[in-house]
Amino acid sequence: MQLDQLTDQLDTLELKARHLAVRVKHLQGLNEELNELNHHLKRELAKANERIKHLESATGTPTAGASHLVADAREIRKELQRYIDELDKCMDWLKKQP
Repeated sequence: MQLDQLTDQLDTLELKARHLAVRVKHLQGLNEELNELNHHLKRELAKANERIKHLESATGTPTAGASHLVADAREIRKELQRYIDELDKCMDWLKKQP
């Protein structure tokens, strides 16, 4: 009887270990996807910053059309930064998962 209980406990532990391994693999894949997206968004943010610098230096004093483009680029930069911050939070959360 005692041997049966130990075998059952061992089977239960093995099942839990397999479930944990599957979960870890899933979280690792999700983490990789988020890292790729984060790098992509950082590149987009750098491009937006370059466009802003180029527009500001090209016009000196922004004209009505150029100021609209600069405002759009700044909005894009803010949005990208929000995405990056959110991804950083997600990655921190994933790193803390057992």
